[in-house]
Amino acid sequence: MKPISTLQYLRLANLSTPVCDRQIYKLIKQNSFRSIIEFGLEDGNRCISMLKVAQKYAGSMSIRYTGVDAFDARNESQASLSLIQTHRKMQEIEAKTQLVPGDIASSIPRIANSHVRTDLIVISAGFDPESLENNLFYFPRMLHSGSLVLVQKNDNAPFEILNRHQIEKITESSAVTRRRAA
Repeated sequence: MKPISTLQYLRLANLSTPVCDRQIYKLIKQNSFRSIIEFGLEDGNRCISMLKVAQKYAGSMSIRYTGVDAFDARNESQASLSLIQTHRKMQEIEAKTQLVPGDIASSIPRIANSHVRTDLIVISAGFDPESLENNLFYFPRMLHSGSLVLVQKNDNAPFEILNRHQIEKITESSAVTRRRAA
């Protein structure tokens, strides 16, 4: 696959829709992210664009991408590709890609130990907030000091940007709260 041009990057970073995706492309460029996990792929276009931007700005380093989605288990009313369609779409990208079917509650424990030192985790709207909170304690082992976690609470809303330190504080306070409740 041919890398994107500077003009194509500028289009993604400044004109892409939904507007919230622009934030992701700019962060990938600024930080030269090479290892990305995305929860909620929808139609698969954003993940392809993220990988193209990462390939352009990561230099000669290889890119690792993991996409977690319900895929075939989604409602028919929700726009999403099947697992096979997404896999075919990802084959055009020259990156190490992995697709994991499932929701946040079932997939985070399965991938946490094999995805240490992840640069960027993107969590799209539509997730179960309680499932995320209950499994957030896995994230510190997946992150390094320069990692970012982007969490989108509502469709087309801007992403909340969290670093490893903030994630650790959230998990510590959640553990204290759970201990008090028990």
